[in-house]
Amino acid sequence: LDIVPLREPLVHEFDTVALWFSLPQHVETRIMQCHGEQVLPNVAQALANAIAAVLPVFAMCDAGDVASVACSASEYGPLSRLDGIEGTSICLYDRIEGGCGISSRAVDVLERIWSMSLDLIRRCA
Repeated sequence: LDIVPLREPLVHEFDTVALWFSLPQHVETRIMQCHGEQVLPNVAQALANAIAAVLPVFAMCDAGDVASVACSASEYGPLSRLDGIEGTSICLYDRIEGGCGISSRAVDVLERIWSMSLDLIRRCA
């Protein structure tokens, strides 16, 4: 066993299928009013994680086949190259190179996924 310094950044880039959406401005505003601006990225990532955890219920896949990331349009992140990104956005993507249709299936049941994800977060609070 040894400690070895890693070179940054640790990034694995690949083409896949994804869906993304921006949080509504009124949701961002409410989060910042209640908890402060500094927690918005953490709340968005918590929601992204919950969505990735709930999706396999609807897509009949392994939880490791899908991933999520949240970032704001102002920061350099994986969503920075997409047109139309405004505010804080969440990207849900297939972790399989070339995609396998998991995030595509999410589009049809997105409202149910959001609802179940928010319920999951509420129960954890």
